[in-house]
Amino acid sequence: MTEALAVSVSGQVALVPRNAQSPPQRNVVPVIGLAYKDDPADGRKWLASNGDPYKTSIVDRDGRVGIDFGVYGVPETFVIDKSGIIRYKQIGPLTADALDTTILPLVRKLQQS
Repeated sequence: MTEALAVSVSGQVALVPRNAQSPPQRNVVPVIGLAYKDDPADGRKWLASNGDPYKTSIVDRDGRVGIDFGVYGVPETFVIDKSGIIRYKQIGPLTADALDTTILPLVRKLQQS
C-alpha cells in the first residue's frame, strides 16, 4: 500500500473507482479518486469542470499505485479495507446489481470488523 493511500483510508473502508464517472453510494462509504498517470493540473481542471465527488484524490503520475492495485483497464473499482488492503476488485462498469449484491454487502461487513 502506498503512503498516500494509507493516509486517505485512515482506518475506514473505502472505494477507489478508476473511471471518469461520479461514483455512486458516496454516503455509504468514502470514495477516493485515483488520477492514474494523469497530469495533476489536468485532474484538477477536470474535477473543477465536472464536480469533485471524492473524499480525497491520489495522484499516481508514474503508475506505481496502479501496479500495486493490479490495474489493467477502465473501468475498475476497488474495495479497500480499514488497513488499506484491497478486498475486492470490480472489473467493468459499476452497476446497480454489482453494488447491491456484492460491493455494498462487503463494505458493510468490513465496516463492522
